[in-house]
Order: sequence, then structure tokens, then C-alpha cells
Amino acid sequence: MPEPVRTNQRYLPGLDGLRALAVGAVVAYHVDLGWAPGGLLGVGVFFTLSGYLITDLLLGQYEATGRLQLADFWLRRARPRTAGSSQTAFTTPPPDMRRVPP
Repeated sequence: MPEPVRTNQRYLPGLDGLRALAVGAVVAYHVDLGWAPGGLLGVGVFFTLSGYLITDLLLGQYEATGRLQLADFWLRRARPRTAGSSQTAFTTPPPDMRRVPP
């Protein structure tokens, strides 16, 4: 669930919607639905919007503190993802392990 917006931050829910549409376009391309022949457009939109959001957060931090603390910034981004990615890494066998005969 998204964190509440602090008083010094802007939250633009429309950007979340655009990112979701971009991901949907890439998925539609990969399942060959036909209406999304250029899946790369979704990738470009997603990364452009993500870059904008990251830049906005970094500029907000710089305006508030007068400096950039990139280590803290990346730790705040990595912490919520650590549990899920660790669980996936340790519970999913590599694809080659499934093909090895007993």
C-alpha cells in the first residue's frame, strides 16, 4: 500500500495510472494480443515516468535538506522490496534444476 503523502511531497495518482497502462501494454505485447504491436512504447513510458518520479523525490530532498543523500534514498527504496525478493530467490529453484533427472 502506498505511503501517505507528506506535506513536502506531491502525489500525482494519474502517473500511477499511466505507469499501469504502460505495463499493461508490455504484457499485451508479450501475450500477442495484436493491439499492442510496439511493446517498447510501454517500456519507454514506464521508465520515463519512473525517472520523473525519482528526480522529483531527489529534488524534494535537496530542497528540504540542501544536500542529496543517495545511500539513504536507495535504502528507503530497497527496504520494502527485500522481503519479497528474498523469499522468491530462496524458494524458487533455478529452471535448470527442474530438468535434472533424479
